[in-house]
Amino acid sequence: MNKQNRVLLHAGVNFVIAPAAEYNKADSLRFQAQLESQGVETSNVVYAPNQISIIKQSQKSSREIRLVNAGPQVSQLLIILNQPEFSTELVEEEMDRVLALHNNIWPSTGKQLLACDATIRSLYDSSMANAFQEIWEHKLVQPAATLAVFGRQIQGGGLRFVMPPSDPNDAVVELKLESYLSDPKKIYVDVQFIWKTPTVINNALSASTRIQAVESFISDNVLNFFD
Repeated sequence: MNKQNRVLLHAGVNFVIAPAAEYNKADSLRFQAQLESQGVETSNVVYAPNQISIIKQSQKSSREIRLVNAGPQVSQLLIILNQPEFSTELVEEEMDRVLALHNNIWPSTGKQLLACDATIRSLYDSSMANAFQEIWEHKLVQPAATLAVFGRQIQGGGLRFVMPPSDPNDAVVELKLESYLSDPKKIYVDVQFIWKTPTVINNALSASTRIQAVESFISDNVLNFFD
């Protein structure tokens, strides 16, 4: 794997909160005005039953802020960036800016964070001619002939790991390492941290701490797996 050649495909955070924020169009318009005033631009807003999606779409990338009335006294806030054209540090800054403005309209201090997850998906160049070959033959030390039992050509594949938390406040980690079907020379890395233990929100919600936890796991653990 070429660790220096990274393409960030996706970064996202998801918060499930109680009591509910009770998202509605009037408050959403106030939120949108604050976003625009702080340089967080919007190109489209979609109002659906129990959900408001505030979207910024550019030629290559997109950002979606999704406000969901998820159930009785439960709301859900998602911030999703697809193919962001900047670093993870700037991703964190933008997400935290959105959360601070969200807190202006729907204060979260004292509420319960029922669950939270953070996800980063990236592409890396394989150090071999084919990414699946690097995973199967180099890392797993398996001969290519082993796959002949399927009687078909193998277009791609990979590994999936699920790692339980070490303590109640720790996250479940889900990791996928796969060849990227659209470009078999690239390794697809998908890491999700899921925090399931409810906690009281003492201050405003933070995305950067969640994204940094995922990013540290990628740099300290996942990339070292390919050494």
